[in-house]
Amino acid sequence: MTTRPAPSLSLLRSCTGLIIAVCGLSGSVHAQPPSAVVTVDVGTVRMADSKRLLGTSFDGRTGVQMPSGPSTVPAGYFDVNNQLLAGVAPLWSQIRLTTVRYPGNGTDQIDWRETVGPVPQRSSQPYNGNGTATQVIRFGFDDFMAMVATHNPPGVAPPEVQVMVSTRTSLTVPTQAEVIQMAADWVEYANAPNDSTNPGGGIDWAAQRAANGHPAPYDIRIWNVGNEPWGPSQPFDFQIAGNAAAFAALAQQFITAMKAIDPTILITIPSPARPAGNASQLAAIAAWDNTMLAQLGSQIYGLSMHLFYDETLLRGVSACSSALDASLARIASSGSPTVRLLLGDHAHSIPNTSSPALQDFGMQWLAAVTQTDLLLMAAGKPLERVNFWIYGMPAATWHPIRRNTDGTYTMMPAAVAYAQMAGSILDEALAVTTTSPASVDGTAGYSVRAGAFRSADGTRLSVMMVNRDTVAAQTVAIQGLTLYQVTSGRLLTATGPAADNVIVTPLTLPVAGGLYAMPPSSILILDAIPALLVVPGPGGETRVQLSPVFPNPSSGEVRFDATVSVGAVVEILDTAGRSIRRLAVPGTGTTRLHWDLTNDAGQEVAPGIYFLRLASEGERWTRRVVVLHSTLR
Repeated sequence: MTTRPAPSLSLLRSCTGLIIAVCGLSGSVHAQPPSAVVTVDVGTVRMADSKRLLGTSFDGRTGVQMPSGPSTVPAGYFDVNNQLLAGVAPLWSQIRLTTVRYPGNGTDQIDWRETVGPVPQRSSQPYNGNGTATQVIRFGFDDFMAMVATHNPPGVAPPEVQVMVSTRTSLTVPTQAEVIQMAADWVEYANAPNDSTNPGGGIDWAAQRAANGHPAPYDIRIWNVGNEPWGPSQPFDFQIAGNAAAFAALAQQFITAMKAIDPTILITIPSPARPAGNASQLAAIAAWDNTMLAQLGSQIYGLSMHLFYDETLLRGVSACSSALDASLARIASSGSPTVRLLLGDHAHSIPNTSSPALQDFGMQWLAAVTQTDLLLMAAGKPLERVNFWIYGMPAATWHPIRRNTDGTYTMMPAAVAYAQMAGSILDEALAVTTTSPASVDGTAGYSVRAGAFRSADGTRLSVMMVNRDTVAAQTVAIQGLTLYQVTSGRLLTATGPAADNVIVTPLTLPVAGGLYAMPPSSILILDAIPALLVVPGPGGETRVQLSPVFPNPSSGEVRFDATVSVGAVVEILDTAGRSIRRLAVPGTGTTRLHWDLTNDAGQEVAPGIYFLRLASEGERWTRRVVVLHSTLR
């Protein structure tokens, strides 16, 4: 990653007088018309826990060794002593984990029971699916849980873990009954208390966990039954009649066995939804999902789909959006409309027969731009979470961290983009509409997509934009941020679509004319805070000043600072403009005021939108306040 100094940008129009917005974000007279307009609706939340957009999958084979001449080298992130490789550590530490799905490609290849306990007692097992390569899995389930527990920096919560259980027999687990028992045993090992209750009978897996140094349960909530059992080379090819019903019947056995151990777990079922397909394939996808919803809907938490995309019209982000909408519509019209939709995995498409150069291309700059486009699209939909495919194996086809031929490691643009977005994808995704021209390169009916995110307490807001056009630059105007001030921004670019290196350029703010310039194939990230309202007097002194309201949205008391003159009045209004509460103003000068979310009669107000209005010397100013629910009772 390269960081450039900020470009020199002159301000064409100064903001004077009443300051209610960052210059250029609201009401600016632009020197030239923008080619794209982004409008943020700060009153509408599209995704309530948008940090889940940055979920990942992690490969359980990360500790295996692969041949290299007469010796072996690590295929993953860890050496034979389960130590994070020196070349990987500074790169992997930049990825903030919010939710992690495990064991990825190891789901149908590794018996988890042989990944826990003392390493000398573990049996060798196949790790590449064909039985020709076997070794002891040194970095096992407990090691993975220890890694994620301490991965994030101080002050950032550990990620939520989801577990994928195998539905397939293998060389080491030869019968279907044992595969089902293996899944139930895993639930017991992860979640059962170490109190001798032994809910599954047989081996007391909670006691085993305690003996392995982990007496407290891991309390893993989400369990995915299978990986891609519907694939064309899998036992339940979704295009073959009867396979959907057969898999649902099998999944029922897993659900029964696993919930007998812990009835509180949440089960997700794989969906074969994809960005493109012929009429027969699309009908088979719908039939699969409808069968799962009909036979299992009341017992499952969600459907988990995988999307692998590229820059074409057929398999691009717009096609992915249509696939998500179709799945959401099937759920909504089913008898189980509360079932959630998870994007269990997503990444740029890389065909299985791809050369190393094409494998790299799926992680390089153009793929990172397309990936960001997809994430911003997903932020506008009611998805439960979104997981990137996949970390843990630099030698694998998908390798956001790549092992180079000289033994060094590179953080690929797909990973750099995630790291750059991590601090700016905040708690909730807001509604955003974007108008932009069709991409000149002919790959989509738009060029710019945007997303906006806000912290739960209302103290931070970010806007992210991607120009997916590989040919034409765009100039973007942002509307709807009348009470926010952009404090920093960074532009992400690269030297070409197959670049390994991302160029990060800080912006000098405010930008000229209120327009943000976006070169072809670029990503722009802006961070903002609520703006301070200042009304200067005739001599330049501060006549009236009103701070942002904190927290906003609120479930309890809100507070704000005001600098007022004699006779100032502060009221709370409802959306009809009626005054429901008048706040006492102690005098002139700067004072801190509080509203306890009650009306003048002392009754708690209903959740909704309210307006704080300051009236002074014949003029009025307002702040918008969102009340979620009261916690005063």
